[in-house]
Amino acid sequence: MKIKIRSKERNFTIPIPNILFFNSATAAIITWAMNKAWIDLDVMQIPSEISYQNLKRFFRVMRKCRKYMNGEPLVYAYSKEEGTVEVYL
Repeated sequence: MKIKIRSKERNFTIPIPNILFFNSATAAIITWAMNKAWIDLDVMQIPSEISYQNLKRFFRVMRKCRKYMNGEPLVYAYSKEEGTVEVYL
């Protein structure tokens, strides 16, 4: 995964290996943090809990999507100040 940030002042790229982000340990940490956040927010209606298995399945699909993207960014974000953020798998 690469995150490219461009602005008037600076341009830089943050490389993150997919195996570090889309793995079982990360899925477990994210599941715990998101489910705890809903409890801590004290919301009346809590959406269905995100399960570890669902997140692990999502990460597996994201790893497979890399070959189908063919270098296209997954996400574009533009700002008013002519800055952009692009996320590539």
